Amino acid sequence: MVDYCSVADVKPVLHIDAVETSEDVELADIVTDASDKVDRLLQVQDLAVPAEVPTTIKRAAKFFAAWEYRRRRDPEGAQIFWYDAQEAVREYVEAEKAAGVAPYVGLA
Repeated sequence: MVDYCSVADVKPVLHIDAVETSEDVELADIVTDASDKVDRLLQVQDLAVPAEVPTTIKRAAKFFAAWEYRRRRDPEGAQIFWYDAQEAVREYVEAEKAAGVAPYVGLA
């Protein structure tokens, strides 16, 4: 499993200082979960992430990770990250379908 974003990508979204490392282990686990969530959402559309991760996918994973982190602390405040992540996935799916991309088989 490949992570589609990094802990360093998520920290600015959450307003966590880059040099602050006390949350890094939790964030790393959350990034992996977020990437898996992106995979599952794309799988439903018969799509997968190519080897070179598109910006929209990186953005989706980053916002899903931010959502999960914030949800554990402030469920109501987390919702905006969920919407942003869903929008990024939608953008990717629409672009792939508009480009006539054939469904992927397995993982790219």
